[in-house]
Amino acid sequence: MEGTGPILVGDVELCAAPGKLAFVPAGVPHGFRNDFDGGWLVRATVHERLYTRAVLKLLRRAVLKRLGLAPR
Repeated sequence: MEGTGPILVGDVELCAAPGKLAFVPAGVPHGFRNDFDGGWLVRATVHERLYTRAVLKLLRRAVLKRLGLAPR
């Protein structure tokens, strides 16, 4: 949003500048680095999705726990 700098995504280094977007898939190591004296304002958005299978697994676990049948 303000300033420039590198965004590290896996083994790739991208040049970030105002108006640029970088998508980082889940599980990929990533980070920011400020190599300059000036400030750098970055907006990072985290989006967590629950897939149907994961939701059903959590629901099953909750029901079994409620019924006292949860494995120990």
